Amino acid sequence: VRTGKPQVSYRETVTERAEHSSFFSKVIGTTTLHAGVTLRVEPVKEGIDIKIKLPCELPREFLDATRQSLEDGMIAGPMLGYSITNIKVTVIGVEFSEDEASDIAFKAAAAQAFREAYEKAGPALLEPIMEVEVISPEEYMGDLIADLNTRRGRIEVVENIKEHKLIKAYVPLAASFGYATTLRSLSQGRASFAMHFSHYALLPEEERHKLFDYLA
Repeated sequence: VRTGKPQVSYRETVTERAEHSSFFSKVIGTTTLHAGVTLRVEPVKEGIDIKIKLPCELPREFLDATRQSLEDGMIAGPMLGYSITNIKVTVIGVEFSEDEASDIAFKAAAAQAFREAYEKAGPALLEPIMEVEVISPEEYMGDLIADLNTRRGRIEVVENIKEHKLIKAYVPLAASFGYATTLRSLSQGRASFAMHFSHYALLPEEERHKLFDYLA
């Protein structure tokens, strides 16, 4: 059991477009279950989670089964089990016959098609990014900016507020733990800050390797 290090809620996503077709066929007793699903996955902009478009000619019970299967697939991604976001899934083809189709077959075919397409679409991790505002006397600015840079921070604005300076920056949540203590030390207790969640961004490859090593 790992203790002492706060947990970061990462997300999983794709970086490319990919398609895949999967077919499910199984004989249960005297009944043959069969269905085929072809789908496309692709990345979408920040803040947009899941878009699923299904062909309207699919009978309602099979449409619902396919949709449910894909939504279930978003709960835990294949990389580290974090939920999937910033992705669009479009079902672009189905194969079935009235006497062999079932919701079980469609769920299985959709799940397999999604897994295979996802693996081909450049899986990646997203990390939470925090927006940080720091107000400090000017004499501490050099040290404060240097510290934000070591935290993989991106400085957006440095401006005057009366006799103080304001820093606006974006910092990964994983690199922000312990910031209050560091800020107090660097500014001799004369600086203040506010921090809140801003968005998710792609986790750099070097940081991804570090995370995998930590979790290994």
